[in-house]
This record gives sequence, C-alpha cells and structure tokens, in this order.
Amino acid sequence: MEENKVKFLCEKYMKEVLPVSQKDFVNRLTAAPDAAFESLINVKLKSQTAALLLSIFLGGWAAGKFYVGEIKAAIIKLVSTFFLGLAGGLLSLLWAPLYFVGAIPIVVWWIVDIVHAKSLAVAVNTQKLFSVLYLYSK
Repeated sequence: MEENKVKFLCEKYMKEVLPVSQKDFVNRLTAAPDAAFESLINVKLKSQTAALLLSIFLGGWAAGKFYVGEIKAAIIKLVSTFFLGLAGGLLSLLWAPLYFVGAIPIVVWWIVDIVHAKSLAVAVNTQKLFSVLYLYSK
C-alpha cells in the first residue's frame, strides 16, 4: 500500500488497535494491496465511549457487552443477574441483610465491566481491522 495511505490509516485507527498489535498492524498495512484501503476506510468500529457509557448506565442488563458483540457473555450476565437478584430477594425474606448475598456479586460484576468496557471495544475493533487485512493478504 502507498505510504500516504498507510500513514492516513495509522492516524485514523492507531487508538483503535491493541497496543501489542500496533507494530503488526503497521506491517500488515504496508504489505496490503491498495484495494484494502477502501475496505479499511469503510470498517464500522465500536465506540469506546459508547461502550463505557452503556456499561456504566445499563451495565446490569449487559448493554455494553451486547453493544460490542459479546452476545454469549451478555446473556450469561443477564441470566446470572436475574438469579442472583432472585436469590438475594428470597433470602432477604428470611433476614433483610441477606439481600446482599445476591447484590454484592452483581455490583462487583458491574464494576469489572466498567473497567473493561473500553479495552473490550478496542479488542473487538482490532479483530475487525485485522480480519479485513487478512482477507487481502491471501
């Protein structure tokens, strides 16, 4: 690929690629044919900010995971959140402080999702960009 196209794509996507993959990304861009440029320009990436905000405000319903395409993990989180909430609610009928048996794991999982939201979006974006480059490397 031409040097000016490689430079443009690097400026556009370097923040969207995992740091450990950046050197490989530049090498693959350099080796890719010019036809890959149009495909790479049109790649729809996930917003790190949107993933973070969805995780903060709708994290209990796994909205951030659904957004970045982690469907299996999102469904597991939804189901476990439901059952942990149900368990906490039923246990609170016996003794009110037992509600936290279900609430504490839900809050911990929510915090972990907030911490990992941006890095998950970057990982998904890296995978998308590399899959386009892989198509043109054959």
